[in-house]
Formats: sequence, structure tokens, C-alpha cells
Amino acid sequence: MVALAVATVVGLVLTTFVIRYTKSISFTTNKALITRDFREFSIRLSADALEATHVVIYPSFDQMTRDNRRRMGESGDCLVLVRTVPFRGVNGDRIYQKIVVYYREAGASPTRPIYRRAFSHLGPIFSTKDQTIEEHLATIVDRLGPPKQVLASSEGFAGGDDFFYRKTVNSFRVNAEIHHGKHAREVSNVYSLTFSTGG
Repeated sequence: MVALAVATVVGLVLTTFVIRYTKSISFTTNKALITRDFREFSIRLSADALEATHVVIYPSFDQMTRDNRRRMGESGDCLVLVRTVPFRGVNGDRIYQKIVVYYREAGASPTRPIYRRAFSHLGPIFSTKDQTIEEHLATIVDRLGPPKQVLASSEGFAGGDDFFYRKTVNSFRVNAEIHHGKHAREVSNVYSLTFSTGG
């Protein structure tokens, strides 16, 4: 009887230890994954920003219109990095050379993935005098590269929205909470980093 009681107590202690150890390992692993994911995301975003001449932010990928363009101090879930270069032989005119779009997946859930799509002009020349960025986006949206997921689960600071914040004409901030794991084992980390374009 005594031996059974001792074995039961030892079993409970071992079970508790194993559960706590497993949770600790899961937490540590998820924190490491979050750090890795955001590091890779920020390196790629920084490289794209340095190639860009200016930045535009919209509420979402489906709302890239001039009326929805975010001003300084405003936020949104769709970031467009635009690279323009001088047009040879025409003073003051510039042409679109590259467009990179980062956006959060549409949906009701506050935690959604971030995707990246890009388009580089190798064919016809599109002048900034002939097309606004929104008009240009409308003509190339079907030719943007396939969406590539760059963050699996993210949440903006403002109630799940507003992942990107417009600081100045040529800079923006990422306001993000990055998640890993599921349900009780979910772990998150909050980031707020500022990026500047090379333009």
C-alpha cells in the first residue's frame, strides 16, 4: 500500500515535470522561430526599401486607389515600394522600374500572414507623368509575381489592423506582433522598426 502511494506521488511529480519541460521547450522554440522569421522578413524588406525611391501605404491590397492613399501619420495593411529612374533624353521625366508590394491577407482574423509580390519592368516604358502610381498598379496588378508568404502569422498594433505606418514621404514603420504556435502554446513578440527608402 505504501509502495503504491509512493509510486503514485513519484508518477505525478514526473508527469508535472515533463509537462512543464515540454511547455518550456515549446515556448523557447517558438520564440526562436519568431526571431528568425522577423529577421528574415526585415532583411528582405530593408533591401527592397533601399532600392525604392518612395513608399505608398494603403488600407489593403484591394484598396490601392488614390483616395485610399495613406498620408504621413496614417497606417494600413498594404505597403507599396516604388522605384523610378530618370527617363533618358527627357528632362524631369521619370519611368517606373520596379514595384514591390507587401500586404496582409484579407480576413476577419486579427492574425494573418504577410505576402510579398514584385514586378520589374523589362518591356514597355511607363512614365510617371502619364500614370499615377495607382493607375500604374491597376495596369500591372495581374503581372505582379505570385504571392510569396514572408510572415506566417502577424497582427498589427491597432486592433489587428494597420501593420505599416507612414512616417515621412520616404520612410515607414512596421508595427507588428508576430505569432508562432497554436492555442495555449502560442507565443508572440512585438516589433516596431523604421525603414527608409534609398530615394
